[in-house]
Amino acid sequence: MEIHLFRRSYIIFICLIYISILSGQRVIGYYPQWVQGSFTPDKIDFSVITHVIHSFAWPDEEGNVLYYSNMLSQSLTNTVDDNGAKILLCFGGWGNSWGFASSTSTPELREVFIDNIISICETYNYDGVDIDWEQPVSITEKNNLTSFIIELREAFDSLYPEWIISMAAPTSNWSGQYYEFNYLVNTRGIESQKVNVGIPFYGKEYNTSGINQPFTGEVISRVYNEYDMLINNGWNYIWDNNGQVPYLQNTSQTKIITIDDSVSVSIKSGYAISNNLGGLMIWALGYDYIGGSQKLIQSMKYNYLELADDLNPEKYSVNLVNYPNPFNSGTNISYKVEENSQVDIVIYDLKGTVIKKLVNEYQTKGPRLVTWDATTDIGKTVSAGVYLYRARIGSAVTTKKMIFLK
Repeated sequence: MEIHLFRRSYIIFICLIYISILSGQRVIGYYPQWVQGSFTPDKIDFSVITHVIHSFAWPDEEGNVLYYSNMLSQSLTNTVDDNGAKILLCFGGWGNSWGFASSTSTPELREVFIDNIISICETYNYDGVDIDWEQPVSITEKNNLTSFIIELREAFDSLYPEWIISMAAPTSNWSGQYYEFNYLVNTRGIESQKVNVGIPFYGKEYNTSGINQPFTGEVISRVYNEYDMLINNGWNYIWDNNGQVPYLQNTSQTKIITIDDSVSVSIKSGYAISNNLGGLMIWALGYDYIGGSQKLIQSMKYNYLELADDLNPEKYSVNLVNYPNPFNSGTNISYKVEENSQVDIVIYDLKGTVIKKLVNEYQTKGPRLVTWDATTDIGKTVSAGVYLYRARIGSAVTTKKMIFLK
């Protein structure tokens, strides 16, 4: 692997603070260097993606900027710009954060680092930066990170106030936990429109007998276009009602893969909308690319941006439709059982809360119809709004939207 160094010879003095994130419904996609060859910029769906985060560059211990060979080009940034999107250069990432502690440790080193950031953004026409220091380990390093962001914003404001600063940041020190995004808004006081819900286009494979069970050995990362092919090919698709996400379990019940798919993406999209959050963030672009289609991007297009017709495009989806839609008293949900299977049909609100379990039984092959009268499991009429209905027939799952007009 060849590494390039970027250095600038003079220092800019800086003066104001403000962290700028563009408002509106945004979908941010990380675009790592290692997918550029197979997933070229022309394959990015700019009808969905509003911001591309080009990954990774990183600082050395003296504030110089390093990056991968053949990574940076004005052709890439021009392609993004020509399609009406923004492109940011990401600094850091797992394994590339070793220079942050030193390069942010003093005002002088921060000035050098910031100056080099500005120069590389000018040279390649970036619209700002994303900071992904993984991760500060002491109070001193955390304070230095804060000072660095303040001074970086001041420098941007003095020269290019439209430039963006974004950051990959958890709500606590425990990496990998469930994150309550309302904590960022209600406790930390961050504007909801500056918070984006991260959605992984990858999963983790564990040697274990089931979800939430002890595991042994190595944990392996699996991107979507790998695990999508496993379903019904030695692996079973299982929905986790607690996590509101699926996972895969091999038929011998010795391994699981935690995943996201178009169904869980639809629920997370609804969460972002109902909580007035700024947008969605993807790691990473290209990971759901299969034979010219991008199934998770398609789910965001329908569920978050409402621009597409196909809510759940996976090959293991269910043929499902409700009518009338919108409705004001009741709606019929039509589906087909392809072979004798367990059938579950559940109504959710946009926060993922279960409203009513319509079907939970073993059904024989054939067409079926069930009616929802806009009530909960305890018979209370629901409020007007958008609801999700999810059907699981055997291992096949589909979720769709419907609108109740009261």
